Amino acid sequence: MCSFVRKEREMAVVGRLQRLLEQHHIPYCVTPHVQTLTAKETVDALCIPGQKMAKTVIVKACSRYVMLVLPADARIDLAKVAGLLGAKTVRLATEAEMHALFPDCEIGATPPFGDLYDVEEWVDHSMIQMREIVCDAGTHREAVTLQTGDFMALAHPTVANFHAGAARCTKSRAMH
Repeated sequence: MCSFVRKEREMAVVGRLQRLLEQHHIPYCVTPHVQTLTAKETVDALCIPGQKMAKTVIVKACSRYVMLVLPADARIDLAKVAGLLGAKTVRLATEAEMHALFPDCEIGATPPFGDLYDVEEWVDHSMIQMREIVCDAGTHREAVTLQTGDFMALAHPTVANFHAGAARCTKSRAMH
């Protein structure tokens, strides 16, 4: 993809996210950083603790896609996710599926706002214990920082324990 088209696409998603936050009067900060391809690299580039970085992972459970948000230093327990979602199997979305679902985002840099893309969203309980979170802004070169309470109020995700080592589902808006 030529750099002009890529830049235009990246500006579109960052702009969409900024408009969403501003429309809801949510203070935020966009931080440019060196290009990173993993949540761990982003944590290192921004010099922040791994538990503060919200990593977005997309899974497919039966015929539906679900956005899972958890700390960058945590791993997803797919068996627990399957149990929480009432699905026989859960798998990670493919790159082609990610591109179709989030056409204005770079693969692996989806911001954790399922409503922007009409995708069901679940957040690991460990994320809500942080005062603020940092997340990808749709590119591998920009991150957004905002208060966790503001994020939760805007995203209104289901909250559960689904990272490796977590044991149970906690308060959520709806169990599926």
